Amino acid sequence: MEPGIVVTGRYRVESLLGEGGMGRIWLADDLQERRRIALKEMHVPAELSAAKVEELVLMFRHEFFAMKKLQHPSTLKVYDWGMTEAGNRFITMEVVGGHDLSTLVREAPLDTRTLYRVLIQMAQVLAFIHSRLYVHCDIKASNVRITESGAVKLMDFGVMHQLGTPSPGKLKGTLEYLAPEWQRGASIDGRADLYSLGVMAWYLATRKLPFKRSNPAVLLADHLTRPPPRPSTLCAVDPQLEEIILLLMAKDPRERFQDASELMEALCHASGEPSPEEPLSARASYLHVPEVVGREAELEGLMNGLAEADWGQSRAVLVGGPAGVGKTRLLQEFELQAKLAELPFGRGQCRAEGLAPLAPVAQALRSMVPHTPSELMDRLGPRLMRMLPGLSSEVPEGEVHERALREGTEEKGAFFEALSEWTRTLGGRQSFVLCFEDLQWADSASLEAINVLIRALHGTRGMVVGTFRSAELSRLSLAFQTVDEKLTARMDLEPLSAEHVGTLVELVLPGLDMPEGFVTRLHATTKGNAFFATECLRMLVEAGALKRVGGRWEAE
Repeated sequence: MEPGIVVTGRYRVESLLGEGGMGRIWLADDLQERRRIALKEMHVPAELSAAKVEELVLMFRHEFFAMKKLQHPSTLKVYDWGMTEAGNRFITMEVVGGHDLSTLVREAPLDTRTLYRVLIQMAQVLAFIHSRLYVHCDIKASNVRITESGAVKLMDFGVMHQLGTPSPGKLKGTLEYLAPEWQRGASIDGRADLYSLGVMAWYLATRKLPFKRSNPAVLLADHLTRPPPRPSTLCAVDPQLEEIILLLMAKDPRERFQDASELMEALCHASGEPSPEEPLSARASYLHVPEVVGREAELEGLMNGLAEADWGQSRAVLVGGPAGVGKTRLLQEFELQAKLAELPFGRGQCRAEGLAPLAPVAQALRSMVPHTPSELMDRLGPRLMRMLPGLSSEVPEGEVHERALREGTEEKGAFFEALSEWTRTLGGRQSFVLCFEDLQWADSASLEAINVLIRALHGTRGMVVGTFRSAELSRLSLAFQTVDEKLTARMDLEPLSAEHVGTLVELVLPGLDMPEGFVTRLHATTKGNAFFATECLRMLVEAGALKRVGGRWEAE
């Protein structure tokens, strides 16, 4: 990869941001969303064994999956997963300024006030991660970035452990920061992260690590049996902060702070900082539903359709339902699973206004261009580009669409023939998904083109999925033409049951002791609409009727 290239037809690489043993991070422009992003490219050394490569790929995939589930102001936003034309996997994420703490303290130690504020923010984000039943497993100074405004960003989620899943059976993380219980074979919980945070605080206060050995076995023995030196033996350290650091580094997890919220209270008391009122964005993080609720059968249906497509027996699917019923969330989970299976996934978003004809089709198909044999694109490209200039990031949309569409059926027919041949050829070569959202807003040319795609890809390895608002799309619409032709299956989403609404509440507000009848009233008020139910919870959180106290949610 190098500056100037466009990855998967979407990300224009600008410059190198950083480099490590497993790959590089590039600054890039997302041409579809029109924003700057960081592109983390995985590079596997050629000398590694197949088993080691598989392990590293699983870690990279796990990092993307975990970051996608854990959206908080103090975690990096992750956007996309894919594979470069050279076969290297990549993740795209938000660009964050500032410096990592390891770099920062090389120049000068953090002053006491800044250190307290960093630790308080770390306690906040760890409270969130642990509430989602994850352990980060690699808390260290180089994995924490501090922006120019003083905000903390936690990075590198590649070795996270999910509570309730089998113990990994081997050490995870960085040896200098490793909690003793990893060596004892004990169950791992959030207190292991608190130990690592204690090591990080020791390092930030002194600019040295409490245990530093050239022999890994001796280093591990230090964590297991040797009490950490007092930071004040090296430099001046606030006495109360020193006690907090040593408590975090207790060998027995039962002797540490028992959760991140308890730690935050101690930090605020010692520093004189007020207990932080979580900003609205942080409280809203808890309202992101990390799992698909009440749509397990529908997700399984889509995944089964994908499996059938892989066997060359694809069939399109139209997913319908009222606004807010959960179509987008279902599609997000389907896209996540498809991308983790390393399938090309093109998404086209229809809008009520502001888009040129065929723009959603071009948007979805742009990701297919890098998978197209050059001789096929050379032959079909002129006809495709005339109607779909959006396939190229270099050609302005709108004007060309309108002119080509006005030139009559012969021009349109040639385009549809080229579109059919292109996608049918791709569908014979590999599995992929084309998804079109909100078909109730699609222009007639887009609906015609989508029907061409469905007919061309039927019985191949290419799958087409569309969503629509059932109350806003006439049964006579072109969108249902291939349903009548028995080429497309229809999937209608029903409102959530009261039981599913209860599950949703438990997921977004873990530990909440719900007042009697709360779920019943919420279900009745929202009529089982997932979006409305989440918005009701959001309003209750914003109004202070639901609040976090000591790491748990309570109702006023």
